[in-house]
Amino acid sequence: MDARRIALKFEMEPAFFDLATANPLGLILNELFSNAVKHAFPGNRKGEIIIGLRRTGGEEYVLTVRDDGVGLPPNFDLAGKSSFGVQIIDSLVSQLNGTLTVGKPKRGASFELRFRELHYTPRLDPGMEKTS
Repeated sequence: MDARRIALKFEMEPAFFDLATANPLGLILNELFSNAVKHAFPGNRKGEIIIGLRRTGGEEYVLTVRDDGVGLPPNFDLAGKSSFGVQIIDSLVSQLNGTLTVGKPKRGASFELRFRELHYTPRLDPGMEKTS
């Protein structure tokens, strides 16, 4: 990504997640960000990608990825897309028990993921000792 062409802005609150949440969340963020870089600014178009994370109160968080690029096609429907990237996002959103909303602002595109932190559950009893 050419930083002179595409600016990256963060609007994030400090947050620390259990690995069970951090892994799928990071993969979702990577896919949404990669799609914005790849599709929102064709040619040498300049623009901005904004990544946000905030807690809405209680246990819920909202991750947003938005850009001021060319926008989504008029008939874009996340549920109707069958690309591998969309399938990955859909699977990871389900893993987080979250919801993903697609916005179509006047300029660009916006994706909002609402989720609650998952907590890792050990698969083995921590009191068990390894015997040989």
